[in-house]
Amino acid sequence: MRNDKRGFIDERLPAIAQRLNIEAEAWKAAMRKRGNVFGRAMGKLDHMRLHANTLGQSWVRGLRSASKLYG
Repeated sequence: MRNDKRGFIDERLPAIAQRLNIEAEAWKAAMRKRGNVFGRAMGKLDHMRLHANTLGQSWVRGLRSASKLYG
C-alpha cells in the first residue's frame, strides 16, 4: 500500500488473468510489440461473433485468438 494511492491489489488474490479466466500464455501471444491481434473488439468468442453480426459482418479480426484466450 502507498499513502498517495486510494487502494491496492491484495497480494493474496490470484493473478488477474486467472481471475478473468484468461489463458496467460495466449494473452502474451496476442499482445505483440507491434500491436495486438485484435482489431475493433476483444472478448469472448461468442461476444466477438455477436459484435461482427452487429456490424453486418461475418467475422472480425481476432476470433482465433479470442477462442485461445478464453478457452
